[in-house]
Amino acid sequence: MYRPFQNLEIKPVFTQYDFDCLYDKYGSAIYGVLLKLTGNETTLAEFLLKEVFVEVFLNKDFNYETDQPSFTHLLRIVIKVTGMHGFPSAAISKIILTPATSRYN
Repeated sequence: MYRPFQNLEIKPVFTQYDFDCLYDKYGSAIYGVLLKLTGNETTLAEFLLKEVFVEVFLNKDFNYETDQPSFTHLLRIVIKVTGMHGFPSAAISKIILTPATSRYN
């Protein structure tokens, strides 16, 4: 499996294993949100995904030793990172708050 951060040289507060688990648990959902935001521009969505997880890695506002980040916490980081790259927070909020359509409805 592709691991975009396996050679990152930053000393984290949590282990590589913790980071991999976090990426495995939330990476595909966040990537899906980013794909919708970028209009299925895969290269840009992958770049933003890396930026989001680097921000998670560097986030000093969260105590990773006592808490695991929730999906909501990660979405706040997504909003922050995409905002730094020129995407309005209203666009990302609309994507997050729009219910997924099911083929069974």
